[in-house]
This record gives sequence, C-alpha cells and structure tokens, in this order.
Amino acid sequence: MVNDILDSMGVIDSVLLVSFGLVAFMICLNYITYSRFIQDGAQNIRLDLALDARNKALENLCKSLENKVTARTQELADANTLLSELVVQNIREVIEEVLSNEIERYMSVKTQAETALR
Repeated sequence: MVNDILDSMGVIDSVLLVSFGLVAFMICLNYITYSRFIQDGAQNIRLDLALDARNKALENLCKSLENKVTARTQELADANTLLSELVVQNIREVIEEVLSNEIERYMSVKTQAETALR
C-alpha cells in the first residue's frame, strides 16, 4: 500500500524497486535455505553418533545375552544329567526293594512249606 501511494505521488519508481525487492527476496530465501541445511546437517551428525552408540550398546547386550543363554543351557544340561542319574538310581533301589521283598516272601513260603511237610 505504501509502495502504491509513493508511486502515484512520483516519489519512487516502482519498477526499479520491484527488481531490487525480487533480488533481496531471493537472497533471503537462499540464506534461510542455507541456514536450514547447515542445521539439518549438524542434527544428522548428532543423530548418527547417537545411533552408533545405541548400536554398540545393543551389540554388547546381544553378546551378554548369548553368554547368559550358553551358561543357562549348560546348567540345564548338568541338571538333566543329574536327574537321569537320580532316576536310574531310584529305579535300581525300587527293583532291589521289590526283589528283596519277593525273596523274603519266597523264603517265608518255603519255610512254611517245609514246616508243613514235616
């Protein structure tokens, strides 16, 4: 509006100002775009460093988890071996007890039969 008033009064030449305004506008746009690219580049570097740090932490966690899984697997294998040994020992004890009872019963029946025969 000010431009139109001053142009109609003959104080300024609008055609000349438009070209300077267009150049100034282009320079401002270039500066803003350049500043934005610089900021985005710096942010990209910060994000890249943060991502590298998280990747290293994740790799360390993965290695730690693998070690824990290996240790737990070994513990379970040892427990399974012990359980198998206990089962075999228990079966032997049960068999020995059953055989012992059967032998005692047989001897008792044999003694009763011998006594009855006499």
